[in-house]
This record gives sequence, structure tokens and C-alpha cells, in this order.
Amino acid sequence: MSTRAPVRPGLVLVAAAAWWILIGLVGTATDRSRGGAGGWEVLAERLCAVAGWIPLTVGVFALVWRVPFQRAAWWRAFAIHVLGAAAVITLRAGYIFALDPWVHFYEEPPAFQTVMIHSIENNLFVYWLFVGVGHAVLFAREAFQRRRTEASLAVALARAEHAALAATLQPHFLFNTLGAIAELVHRDPDLADRAIVQLSALLRRLVDDTRQEIPLAEELAFTRDYLAIEALRFGDRLQVRWDIAPGLEAVAVPRLTVQPLVENAVRHGLWPTARGGALMISARRDASGAVVIAVQDDGVGLPATAPRERSLATVRARFEHLYGARGRVEVAAAPGPRGVRAALVVPA
Repeated sequence: MSTRAPVRPGLVLVAAAAWWILIGLVGTATDRSRGGAGGWEVLAERLCAVAGWIPLTVGVFALVWRVPFQRAAWWRAFAIHVLGAAAVITLRAGYIFALDPWVHFYEEPPAFQTVMIHSIENNLFVYWLFVGVGHAVLFAREAFQRRRTEASLAVALARAEHAALAATLQPHFLFNTLGAIAELVHRDPDLADRAIVQLSALLRRLVDDTRQEIPLAEELAFTRDYLAIEALRFGDRLQVRWDIAPGLEAVAVPRLTVQPLVENAVRHGLWPTARGGALMISARRDASGAVVIAVQDDGVGLPATAPRERSLATVRARFEHLYGARGRVEVAAAPGPRGVRAALVVPA
């Protein structure tokens, strides 16, 4: 739960002042309707009484939003709010006791102990009521932010789906793939059949699956289908090595994030070279427990205009929405003599 105030202090002060002035007005009107004295003097007395609650209300809400009740450390929040309630009750008693000689809240000058007992009776419930209201505002803010984040993620995923679908259906990719399949029909019918199945599976996953996160095994299966289609065009010039650490198959990763790294490497790293090249796709845990999924090519390297960075903007946006600063998308020169290494860091 966030400890940042969901409402600016100035707005809390205005709302608190309006609330307590309304309480004073309603109390005076109710007293008059029941045969009480009413009048301006009674109203002034009530407004003086409730005025002391205005800064206390701001303080209570500030404390609630700084120390909300959370499952992991509820006892700490409870202890702090018990102290907060005691402070509010004491300050309230001191306020009434100090003003009584001029405002005459009591018919006779009271002892401080009497005022303290009345303060406990009148203000303990009010304090915990404000604790509840403060948490309600906090939960409402978090629900709104969660809906906004989910909407942003849906938009980012739609963009990723569109980008992947566009990459699959762009004329040169699709025509070359269909042309390669047409040649295979006469030369190697079984391979042509597998290529059609892989292209169909590629398109079906893009259209049918709407999940934000999927197991790593499924994302890698989608990437394998994509590379199988690319292999029809590259032939033996495309070499792919896989180095997936055991036990990572079920790790949840954002859908359509590994394939864009591979597509980036093929399009910007290997296509420009006549010799083709090699890809290394790896996944393992680092020292912090995060899963690092890396795609490394031995192509032309990073160009000055950095088209690889721009083409991964959607992946970066989705990682930021899903993981904040804990997840990263890294693009850098490969350790070898040429090529680029792109990596996804999925937090534990």
C-alpha cells in the first residue's frame, strides 16, 4: 500500500473546515428546534468548540496516510494510532480547558480531569472514525490507480500485438514465407506442411491470447515458431542456440516481449549482412533472483540512429507499468567482436 497522501493537504484543510463548520451549524439548529437556547451566542460557542478539531483532522489524516494498516506490520500501525488517539484526546482536552474561562463550555470552571474524561468520551470514536475514512480514501485512490494501470497495460499489450501481427503480415515477410512454402510443397511436402502449421500457430497465438503474462515456456514456444518461419528465408545462414536454465519454464513473463527482441536481432542485426549469422537465446536467474532473458546476435552492431531502441519502446513501457523500477529492458553491444545483446530483467 502506498504511503503517499492521496489528497493534497490544502484540500484536506478546506474539507475539514467545511465539515466542522457544518457540524457547528447543524448542532445549533438541532438544539434550537428542540427548545434549546440557540442564537448567535450558542453558535459562536459551538464554532469555537469545533474549530479546534480542524487542524487535528488534518493531522489525523496525514498520520493515517503515512502509517496505514498493512497486513505485514498491522501491529506497528495499531500502536502508532493508539498513541495518536491519546495525543488527540489530550490536545482536545487542553484546548477546551484553556478556552473555557472565555467561552464557558461548562457552567462552572471544571477540573482538568473532568475535561479529560469528557474528551475521551467525545473524541475517541471520532479519531477512529477518521482512521477508517482515511483508509477508505487511500483504498479508493489505489483502486483508481490500479484501473488506470490496467488500462495502460491493455493499450501497451494491444500495441505489442499489433506490432507482432504487422511484422508477421508485412508483405515481404508474408510473401517470402508463402513463396518458400510453395517451393517446399514440391521438394519437401512434410517440411511445407510443418511450415504452414507454424505460421498458423503464430497467427493464432497473436489473435486468440489476451493474457498480460504467460509462462516463459509459452513465450519461448511462440518465439520458436517465429524463428522457424524466419529459417525458411535464411536457411542454413541462421544459426540459433538456446541456453535455458532448468526450472524457469513456469516463470511468468510479459507476453510478446521475447519475440520482439529476437525480431529486432534478425531485422537490424542479421538481415543487413549477406552471411546471415547466429542468435543466442538464454534465460537464467541472477544473484538477486531476477530472471534475465537475453538475446544476443553477431550481426552489424548498434547503428548511430539506434532503431533497435525505438522499436523496443512498447516493451519498455509494458515493463515499466508491470514492474516499475524493478524490471528493465537493456540493449548494449555484445561482449564479442560484433553484435548486440538485448535482455529482459523480470524481477523475482
